[in-house]
Amino acid sequence: MRIFLAGATGVIGAVAALAFVVGVVASANRWMGEPLAALAIVVGGAAPLLGLSGFGRLRPRLATVTCFGAGLAGLLVAIGVRQCQIQGCPVRSSPDEESWRDVQRWTRANTPAGTVLLTPLKRNGFSLFSRRATWVDWKAGSVVVLDPSLYPTWQRRYEEVSELKNTRQLVAYARAHQLRYVVVDLERQGLPAMGEGVVRYSNHRFAVIDTH
Repeated sequence: MRIFLAGATGVIGAVAALAFVVGVVASANRWMGEPLAALAIVVGGAAPLLGLSGFGRLRPRLATVTCFGAGLAGLLVAIGVRQCQIQGCPVRSSPDEESWRDVQRWTRANTPAGTVLLTPLKRNGFSLFSRRATWVDWKAGSVVVLDPSLYPTWQRRYEEVSELKNTRQLVAYARAHQLRYVVVDLERQGLPAMGEGVVRYSNHRFAVIDTH
């Protein structure tokens, strides 16, 4: 019986830890965000309650403490990640990082939900606050671990965009691929010239160009 209860307590702790992983993945993934973040909160919240029930009444106190601690950690982290996803994390950041979040927030508020944007290749995480898809970014290549069939598409897009050096080339590429919006790094590409699109938003570092 003790072996069973100890195993059950371990399972509860493992499920609570899984809530942490699910919360992080959900916050960063535009397709899974809301449902899985909510699930992480529910699972993480249930774990400490179960830890205090009959499963936690074992002689080795460490088992109960571990179960409760893992559950509580899962709950707090999942809630914290969800809040960051919705409102932005209240952490100190550089002006460039704040500008990067600002352009994401503007995108979320001013573009349709299905919009795909061409964003700076070396910048990642655009979908976190914008909740919009990106054409390609360098970290997206890691998705091949889950689905290797996506690698050829990512590699082709990455190589194509890597060759684009200025705003004119970026806008021309976006138009050729029916991408309405381009996010440019003003320190690297600069504002568009006449006929290269309309600036819909800009801050000290980034601008959103409407290519239509």
